[in-house]
Amino acid sequence: MIQVPAHPNTVFDETKFLSLLEHSLSLTIDEKLQVWSVVPKLSQDQINQLMAIFEEEKTKFADPKYSRYENQVKKLQSLRAQEWAEANKSTIEV
Repeated sequence: MIQVPAHPNTVFDETKFLSLLEHSLSLTIDEKLQVWSVVPKLSQDQINQLMAIFEEEKTKFADPKYSRYENQVKKLQSLRAQEWAEANKSTIEV
């Protein structure tokens, strides 16, 4: 199971961070794992900015003005969920 690696220099909601990372539609699984791997090296400000970007992405994809792309978004959500599930089959720890 994917867990947030130790990050002694930062404080944040790990569950929320992983959820935002998992549900990001703009990042491939390789990019998500790259983000995951650098968490211990990020500053508090970088973590805060990253979470804000993920939140903004989530809000934009939920915006009704993009409803005409609903089918494409659903396909992308399915693909990203499948990628995350595959990555989650192995335990990743630091």
